[in-house]
Amino acid sequence: MDVRAMAKVVRAGDIRTRVRALRDGQAAIRLAMTAAAVDLGVLDTLETPRTVEELGERHGFVDVDLARAFVATLEAGGLVTRSGDRLRLTRRGTVVRSDPVVRATYSAFSDFHTGLYRDLGGQLGGGSARDDVTRRAPAIADLSRFMQPLVESLLRGVVESRPTRSVLDVGCGAGMLLSTMLHAAPDATGTGLELDPAAAALAERNLTDQGLAQRSEVLVGEARERLAGRSGFDVALLANVVYYLPVDERPALLRLVHDVLAPGGTVVVVTTVLEDNAFSRHFDLLLRAQEGAMQLPVAEELAGQLREAGFADPQVRRVSPGESMTAFVASVPGVV
Repeated sequence: MDVRAMAKVVRAGDIRTRVRALRDGQAAIRLAMTAAAVDLGVLDTLETPRTVEELGERHGFVDVDLARAFVATLEAGGLVTRSGDRLRLTRRGTVVRSDPVVRATYSAFSDFHTGLYRDLGGQLGGGSARDDVTRRAPAIADLSRFMQPLVESLLRGVVESRPTRSVLDVGCGAGMLLSTMLHAAPDATGTGLELDPAAAALAERNLTDQGLAQRSEVLVGEARERLAGRSGFDVALLANVVYYLPVDERPALLRLVHDVLAPGGTVVVVTTVLEDNAFSRHFDLLLRAQEGAMQLPVAEELAGQLREAGFADPQVRRVSPGESMTAFVASVPGVV
């Protein structure tokens, strides 16, 4: 190593910031490379070892030389290895292919999470709002599964701590947390509410597969319309729901949930909250850039809205240390 040349490198600028920029850039390359392998279907195809030519035929790659160069980057990135002229997945490549949370993470962060910033100038200049929440709903749902075991643990504790005969999941998605509540209360019935018909159909299938079809129902539509005339729920869940509503519409939803709970009933609101850390601020910006008046709730403001809706003082719990995902647990005054 030329010591004098290295000294010039160090003196040429803020070396720590330059090194960090290079590392960030290299991480961005790995992110985009892996996302391309997922989104193009290459990792799925290489579940069975294939040649570059077979890969090209399968995916309609006309530029074979470019396909070889792409495969070479996947080899260098540790996703693919070669046995003779046949390509196969490495252990890391197999995990990326098979784990839905990992797949969604690479796809989401290479697409809408970073696309937000590539497009921000146009939007700041009056361009159209984004549609990531609707366009990439499946990826967003898969990403939320990362914290699901922690949410499930909290939810089981709430359900098992009290007599529970009936549970409600507002925004039930694929129905997995509704399933958690029903397993925690074997004698209870459950109602899921979902706006998206495709997600509701998936929830029904998942509940049926777990033997819970006779104890559950999934309703499609707006909460005010579908919950009209219903009451007596012991536990209600709103997980990753409130930030999709404009701030001024949240109290009405919380009052509605209060009114359908039995005396002594409990609501559990799980949400990322707005805090002064990079990801929380990023997520809030992403929401504000969408169609509709979306934004992260401030913890104190949401707790106040729960009190205004008639709930007793909510307990505020971190779902995971160091993360902004927070649970608010509050009860309707009365005897359980």
